[in-house]
Amino acid sequence: MQDMPFDVVSAVFMMAAVFLSSILRAFTGFGFALAAIPVLALFLPPSTTVVVVASLTLLVSLQTVKEFWDPVEVKRSAGMIGASILGTAAGAVFLGMLSVSLFQLIVGVTVIAASLMLNFAHPKEREVGSGLKAMIGFLSGIMNGLLAIPGPPVIIYALSAYATPARSRGFLMIFFLFSAAFALTGFGVQGFIGITELMYIAAAYPAMYAGNRFGNKWFQTHGSATYRRIANATLLLIGISAVAKAMAG
Repeated sequence: MQDMPFDVVSAVFMMAAVFLSSILRAFTGFGFALAAIPVLALFLPPSTTVVVVASLTLLVSLQTVKEFWDPVEVKRSAGMIGASILGTAAGAVFLGMLSVSLFQLIVGVTVIAASLMLNFAHPKEREVGSGLKAMIGFLSGIMNGLLAIPGPPVIIYALSAYATPARSRGFLMIFFLFSAAFALTGFGVQGFIGITELMYIAAAYPAMYAGNRFGNKWFQTHGSATYRRIANATLLLIGISAVAKAMAG
């Protein structure tokens, strides 16, 4: 892969987008890629954009892992995480069997419906069977491979299977830590990570870390009262975004 030159103007806009997007991620446990990728894609090549987003997610997750890491939750989610790897690999196969625009439309409509239903659901602790969790992880992987938005299946799971904001947020942060690591492994194999990408990552990380700290404080202060409303609204935006992409494509 041939490196493109580092652009200071692009880096400034990128840092602003990363800061705001990381606040959303720190508060809800998800949504960073949804908010950051459309803005970064205006200034950076697609391969650079996804490398930067995945790298920032992994770096800040590793640096703050003590805040959300739960060995019991990791053990409970191992099957789901493993299935997401298989689903990501299978996404390329499904890509040739189903048009991306049709799949985006199906996913978008489903996610919009789910987000609306979750507004009327009463969250409570549920023990979901290992088979269903594996299916959720696999579907998340397929969406990652096809659309680069792995979140909706696991977000719906987290918002319906955990009674407290802290537990759903913690689970999502654990899941997306592993997802970012898997994605970066694939990007490295494909040769997408070069000097330019590393420079953009270094430039954006302070903004990512600052936004993460701000979002954490916001969650600690307002999480119990507003978490589900903001999380559901973000999920709704994911669905609308998928439908919009399908209609545009």
